Amino acid sequence: MADNLFDKLCPNDKLKCSGKMTAILGCICGQSWTDPQLRHLYVTSDGIVLGEQVGDCGANDWLGDVSDLTRNLKGVADYVGLTSDERIRLAALAGHAVTVYGTPIPWTEVLGL
Repeated sequence: MADNLFDKLCPNDKLKCSGKMTAILGCICGQSWTDPQLRHLYVTSDGIVLGEQVGDCGANDWLGDVSDLTRNLKGVADYVGLTSDERIRLAALAGHAVTVYGTPIPWTEVLGL
């Protein structure tokens, strides 16, 4: 059975986003949509998002500010028309893919639930 959530979030003719955002979405969804592929995301106590590539040791990729991550993830969810159930699932996936050192991210609120 095809996964509608991943179909909606995988960049295509409708959803065009940067390579960085594609890697972030792939990481959250556990998909290999970029090369190099991100394995995990970390948010530092001062709100910086770092990425760990598959095969790398440590989170060596600076990806931006947590406010950018949350705003962009909500924007993508809105743009592709995620349902409430899909947003709940994406929030759970983000909770597993992103380790936060500091204030926890309320993923369901971020995604408009």
